[in-house]
Amino acid sequence: MLDLQTRVATLKRPALLARAARFGLDDYRRTVHLQRILQHEDLPGHAEAIVQLLDIEAEMNTRRETRCGTYSPARHVDILIAISAETSLMQATAKPQEMDCSILQFTKYPDHLADGSATER
Repeated sequence: MLDLQTRVATLKRPALLARAARFGLDDYRRTVHLQRILQHEDLPGHAEAIVQLLDIEAEMNTRRETRCGTYSPARHVDILIAISAETSLMQATAKPQEMDCSILQFTKYPDHLADGSATER
């Protein structure tokens, strides 16, 4: 199964939907928008929210492609905004990976002496 960032990065939607979603990012408020979209009082973590949003978005996209009468472009844009915002929030709050020092390679640099000569350390 693809990781979440890959799933989000591979979403291909019409330019108008994508552009509208980008414009809505600044107004995204997690407690308001995510609660309304997911219809849950308790908000899930970012990763779980993204999984749920991707499932809802896939259904919305199917409705769009089949020209279903229940398709709502406004709701589709809201979901795309939430996916983008939740992905950004997840990346911003992710803990940095601890560095594995065993993979580092050290280079020897000369120690410069007062007389201008050098010795390798």
